[in-house]
Amino acid sequence: MSPRATKRPLELRSLHVPLGLSVAAGLKLLRELEMPIDEHTDDEHHFRVDARGYSVALYPKGDRIGSVWYDDPTGRDSSDERLLKVEAYLARYGELKNWRKGMTNGWMDYWYNDTDKVGMVHGLHMDVIRFNAVDA
Repeated sequence: MSPRATKRPLELRSLHVPLGLSVAAGLKLLRELEMPIDEHTDDEHHFRVDARGYSVALYPKGDRIGSVWYDDPTGRDSSDERLLKVEAYLARYGELKNWRKGMTNGWMDYWYNDTDKVGMVHGLHMDVIRFNAVDA
């Protein structure tokens, strides 16, 4: 997958929220963005911030962050940049060597990191990314 051999790494501007962080600590990180935090309790309970240049949402699982969603326009100028963005996000949640690409269904790419117990889904059409803690 890696276009890194011919391209410089893509720098992400979005907030990094580690999975497994306490919900209180995750909300503290969101407050540091100094933007309104919208709490949604409809389908899936989550907290979302539309920051300057990207959106991020935290999905609690008990008292911990179980999932983090990003809508980040970084890299949308070309397919090479989009691949670099996906690689940069994967690197946030584990070493690149630990990730393997799973199923692609035409709408989403599924990535798995069994070492760090993390999964990632990349929505191909809307170019959104969600990381999920995977229970052992």
